[in-house]
This record gives sequence, structure tokens and C-alpha cells, in this order.
Amino acid sequence: MDAIDSFYRATVADHLRKEFINGVGIAVVYCNYKEREIQTPSNLLSSIIRQFYDGISLSENVKSLHRKHIERKTRPTIAEISDLINTEMERFSKIFVIVDALDECSEEDQCRELFFKQLQALQPTAHLMITSRPEIDPTAEFMRLEIVANKADLDRYVDERISTSSRLNKLLLEAEDRRRLKNTVVDNADGMFLLAQIHMTTLATSTSKRELSQLMENLIKDLDSAYEKTLERIDSQTTRDKALAWRVLGWVSHALRPLSMRELQEALAAEQGAASIGEDELQDPNILASVCAGLIIL
Repeated sequence: MDAIDSFYRATVADHLRKEFINGVGIAVVYCNYKEREIQTPSNLLSSIIRQFYDGISLSENVKSLHRKHIERKTRPTIAEISDLINTEMERFSKIFVIVDALDECSEEDQCRELFFKQLQALQPTAHLMITSRPEIDPTAEFMRLEIVANKADLDRYVDERISTSSRLNKLLLEAEDRRRLKNTVVDNADGMFLLAQIHMTTLATSTSKRELSQLMENLIKDLDSAYEKTLERIDSQTTRDKALAWRVLGWVSHALRPLSMRELQEALAAEQGAASIGEDELQDPNILASVCAGLIIL
């Protein structure tokens, strides 16, 4: 899922929290393929209930179920959590549930299917917004909106990346060469800014026209495979650059909302034990983006 798309989901959640202050249950679930072992249907549904009561006291029903399983040293079943959600939804004037990247939920043991069915069961009481790549159940009776990057925007992005890359500027002296690279990247990006960014970061490492042509011929259209190649490139860096990249990705992936560059810089500085954080303690944004090989967007 494109990082820009995830930013939109976070923006929707922030808007709802500002628009509805009292008496409304709002929950946001970010599915992550790296956390498939812990993102079970039970845990995801439990997270939804917990978020309904963010900032207010838990109901007696929630406390009772919690005490029951604490005493027995067990975990609630999907049926118990589902029944609890249906009961608790009656306590709120409106319910909003946002699920980001449902396709990253595990398919093992029908986890994704079970979670999706439970989400469908929340209707019509709850207002649902679910984002996914096309793997989501095509029979679902949801209004669909396809989110893809506009071709003109992708064209402008590639042009900008070429103009700011000293290597690409030297290798692409002819206008036809630039057009060919732009068309190749845009076609392979399949409407995803993140994939275009990964491709441009890869191409910008070229040291000759022959190498550039070879890289262009072997661009990957599948986002998962592109991720794998990018992570391999991150791990092949120097020890210090690799360590910095993983620290950056750790902060970005575990943040509850998209971070501003300043917030990321300050988090990295604080992590290093800086007593006070001034401009001298902040990492250069371009270096942070470079070591992450295109996985973060400035």
C-alpha cells in the first residue's frame, strides 16, 4: 500500500476525531504483513473495542470479559469479542472503523477472511472504510473507489527526480532518453507513487548508460518483490548506514500516525541520548531518505 494512501487514511481519522468529540466510537486498524503473527482476528477486533473507549472509562461488559479471561488465563474467542462489539456499539451515537491495507492481513488459517466477515457484520450500524489492493473479496457489497496516482503527477515526479539526480542528468542528455525512462517508470509503477519512488532510487544508482538500460529492463511491477529488493539494498550498505536506515524505518512503521520530518529527526536524536536537541543534533533529511532507498517520502 502506497505510503501516500496511508497518509490519507490517517487524515480521515484525524478529521473524524475533530468532527465528532463526544459519544462517537472511532477505531483505526493498520494491517502490516510484518506483524501477521500477532494481528489475528481476535487481536484486531479487540483493538477496535479498546479504541472505542479511548479517553473514557471502559463499560462493565468490557471489564467483565477482561476479568473472566484474566482469571482463567485464557483469551476471548472471536465469537465473544464479536458479541461484545455488537453490544458496545449501542452505547455510541455513531461508529467509524477504518482498516488500512486489509490485503496485508495473513491468509493463513483464513485469518483475513474471518476478520473481513466480522467487519461486514458491523454494518449497517458502523461506518466502514477499508483499503486494500485488489485481493479483497470482490463479492463484498461495498462502494468501491480506486485510488491511483494520476499519470501527469507521476510524470512530474519522475521529471523532478531526474533533474535533482546528478548521475541521471549526465546519463540522460538526450530528450528521447528521458522520455523513455519516464515512460518505463510510470508504466511499471502501475499508479503507485511508492513504486515509482523505489524505481527512481534504483535507477539513480546507475554509473553508465548500459547499466541504466539494464536496470530499466528489469524493473519490478510487483510491490512486494520491490520491497524485498529494496530491503536487500538497505542491508548491503555500510554498517552505519544500514543501522540508521533500520532506525528510521522502525520509527516510521511503529508511529501511530505519519511523522513530520522534524519529528523523525528529533526522535532519532533523542534515541541517541542527546541531552538537548538543536539543529546540530538533527540528521540531514536527504541522508535519511537516501539510506532508506526510497522507502520514506520527504
